[in-house]
Amino acid sequence: MLPSIMLATDPIWKENVREFCNYYRQDILNYEGLPAELLLWERMWKGRNDRRDDILDSVDATLEQIDKGAYVNIYNYTSNFDNHSCFISIL
Repeated sequence: MLPSIMLATDPIWKENVREFCNYYRQDILNYEGLPAELLLWERMWKGRNDRRDDILDSVDATLEQIDKGAYVNIYNYTSNFDNHSCFISIL
């Protein structure tokens, strides 16, 4: 889930991600924690955007900087999904 796309598609991105993750529910490592994880992800990137920090726009850069413990679901799907573009395009 690319921060640049998330910010560009606010507010619809989260519902699209939830629909996608609901479909793959059995594969989500921590499905119950997903809403909180998405909220934290959104707040982090909106805060960086407000401070005019660099916003990541590639899968590789996102994977390089992501906190794997705090964003376990986002990391898992971004790094392990067979087709990154499919996951990213749901936004």
